[in-house]
Amino acid sequence: MVRYLVCFFLYALTFSVQGRDTLRINGADHTQIYEPHLSFRTSNQPDTIWRTIHFENTILKPLTVFEGKAFFKSASDKSLVLEWPDNKIEKLDAYVTNSKGDTCAYLNFNDIDGYHAQLLLKNQVMILHHPDTNETYKLYYKLSSHNPAYVICWARNIDAFLNRFIKEYSWYGIFSGMVLIIFSLNVLFFAILRDKTFLWYALYTISLGIFHWSYTGIGFQWIWPNLTIWNRYAYIYSSFLMLSMQFIYFRSYIKNLIPINNWYIRGVILVRILILTISIFNTGFIEWYFMFDFFTFSYLLFLLLKIKLFQTLHGKMFITSISLLLSSYLIFILAYYHIIPSGFLAYNSLAMGGSLELLIGLLALALRFKFLSDEKNKLQVSEIISLTEITVLKDKLINEVKEKERIQKEINKELEIKIAERTQELAKKNEDLEKLNIRLNEISSSLDKQNWSLNQELSSDRIKLMWGKKISFAEFIQTFPADKNALRFIADLKWQDGYICKKCGSTDWSEGTQYYARKCNQCKYEESVTANTLFHGVKFPLTKALYISLTTVINRDSISVKQIALEIDLREATVWAFRKKTLDKIEHASNNKGEILKCLVQ
Repeated sequence: MVRYLVCFFLYALTFSVQGRDTLRINGADHTQIYEPHLSFRTSNQPDTIWRTIHFENTILKPLTVFEGKAFFKSASDKSLVLEWPDNKIEKLDAYVTNSKGDTCAYLNFNDIDGYHAQLLLKNQVMILHHPDTNETYKLYYKLSSHNPAYVICWARNIDAFLNRFIKEYSWYGIFSGMVLIIFSLNVLFFAILRDKTFLWYALYTISLGIFHWSYTGIGFQWIWPNLTIWNRYAYIYSSFLMLSMQFIYFRSYIKNLIPINNWYIRGVILVRILILTISIFNTGFIEWYFMFDFFTFSYLLFLLLKIKLFQTLHGKMFITSISLLLSSYLIFILAYYHIIPSGFLAYNSLAMGGSLELLIGLLALALRFKFLSDEKNKLQVSEIISLTEITVLKDKLINEVKEKERIQKEINKELEIKIAERTQELAKKNEDLEKLNIRLNEISSSLDKQNWSLNQELSSDRIKLMWGKKISFAEFIQTFPADKNALRFIADLKWQDGYICKKCGSTDWSEGTQYYARKCNQCKYEESVTANTLFHGVKFPLTKALYISLTTVINRDSISVKQIALEIDLREATVWAFRKKTLDKIEHASNNKGEILKCLVQ
């Protein structure tokens, strides 16, 4: 579609322009006119001689003063309405004189004073009442504008003028009414459905209306009659606003349908901001503003085709609406640039195409909403089916869990009964074992006492047998196989007359934390077996120390230090030192065996 429109536009640019009279009197195609060509001159040209305009495609350059004059006759005595159709004209002075030089009609307009025109029209008009058909009239007018403006003047009899007025304003009314209605409907839909796409379409609709009212002059006539500065640039601002809202609406329209790079939208808006900025500071640039609008609309249509929006019904409707607007805009700018004649249909093509575009666009939006609702319903149905299946599976799982719990409870009951029975059996057996343990402990204690007595007697007997005899270390360790046995022997010797606390003198004691140690129950002082004895702090095994002491006591002179050292595997110095320590202990002891042994532990 875009390709065909561009080709048509380029073809139209190459088409030769047919000459038409700039001044039309009573419909130039049907009524004989006198000297139909308009003579003119402009103030910004160095050569200010009068020239003749043969075509109606003369557009006044910005900030230029145009002067025009023409002579004509009227074929009818009905009042003539002379109309300047471009609402961008800012200053206009015009008058009509007869052959005698009398002023028959006069017009003075300056937009700085706000809007005012005869017959409540958007265009400036001057009425020549009941012209004389035999009289030659002279028209002279002078106009200027900050924006490019047509310099043409139309002259029609009152009947033809009213006929055109009714047709033109009927379309303006239809279009404006549709803008307001569709704007209100979309605002209402947004308030109800909370879909921002309706809001953006409402804003686009009102911006399209503002653009149309700005260009045709309806806005200056009815909406902002005193905002002169705004009126001069309203159509370029409103054009930017309309296109921006269109692209933002387009982005919202396809948001939940087709993914698209946001820079496709942002980029064109940034370009339009640049064009708008240049147009504000360079009024000559405004002459091509509508061309930029056309290419922007074409780019939008290109995007619609690129993303293949036509694959759905609402997408086809949306593309159709944009195509209609683009086609009507093409006709409008072809008439604006005088590539085709600027007739009623061409000048009002934007209103006609815009009306159809709004209707079809609203229908496309409604179909889009229905499409999304249907898709949502399908998704909801799918979710409901999935949830139903999940619920069935859940119920099945719950039943299985309940059945397992029931079976588990039965098993637990059986296990509890068996455990209770087994517990009773174990309790009875434990009770029997406890009794047996008590009995065994009693027997063991009795045996320990007997063994202790036997060991004591054995130790005493062996010591008695060893007294005065030479015994080997191998024979000695049979009586004292470990340090524990040696400790018991020392303890018996140390406390054979009873326990007396070294700190407080108490005789009440209990077992200590070390082997055979005794702890005072009164001051809590714990005394080890070797404390305060010959054996306190020895650095070699206690059995060897006891062997050295007993050998020294029993066989004082019959065995040498070297022999003892070799036998028990100690250094001679160690044996000699401990033997001397033993001799020092028993030096003052009597010859009584008990007294000698007792000295070792005192």
